[in-house]
Amino acid sequence: MGILLRNYDNLPILATKRLYLRPMLPSDTDVVVRWRNSKHVSEMSRESFQRSITPKQHLEWFHRTRQHRVDYIIMQLDGNVPIGSVNYTLCEINGYERSALSGRYIGEVDMMGRGYAFEAAHRWLSFGFEELQLEFIWGYTREQNLPNIWYNRKLGLRITPFPPELRPEEPGWVCMQITKKDWGRMSKC
Repeated sequence: MGILLRNYDNLPILATKRLYLRPMLPSDTDVVVRWRNSKHVSEMSRESFQRSITPKQHLEWFHRTRQHRVDYIIMQLDGNVPIGSVNYTLCEINGYERSALSGRYIGEVDMMGRGYAFEAAHRWLSFGFEELQLEFIWGYTREQNLPNIWYNRKLGLRITPFPPELRPEEPGWVCMQITKKDWGRMSKC
C-alpha cells in the first residue's frame, strides 16, 4: 500500500546555503495558484491541458492530499521571499513500498536560472531518503524540458522506462529515478 504521512503539521524546515524549504500551508494559496496558472509552470506540468485552477480548487486539493503528499515552499533566505515549490506524492512502485513521485518548480520567473532549483532539489532528495526513509524516488518531465533533465542527471537520477502503472497517457514524457542506494553512493563522492 505504501506509506502514509501521519503528521503533516510537524514536518521540519529544511535549510540550504541560500534557501529554506518549509511545509506548504493553506495561507500559501494565492501564490501557489498564481504559480500553477503561470505559463512557464503549467506548460511543463501534467495538468497543462486543464483550465486555470481557482483558490477554492487548490484548497480542496490541498486538504484532500495531506496523508499521501508532502508539499514544501522554497523560500529565498535573502528577503524571505517564496520562489517555488517541491513535493512528494508517496506511493508504492517497482516493488518499493517506501517510494515517491517528486516534483519541483520555480514559480517566480525572475528567480529562474540562478541555481535555486538544483539547490532545493538536492536538499529535497536528502530529506526524502534520510528523513522520510524513502527507498525509491522517481519523477517525470516533458522531453523538451532539457534544463530539468540536466538537473535531474546532475542530482543522480537516471532515465528509465516507465513502469507500467506510471506510464502517461500522452507521449512526450521522460521517466527518471534514483534509489536510496544510488543516493548514498552519490552523497559520498
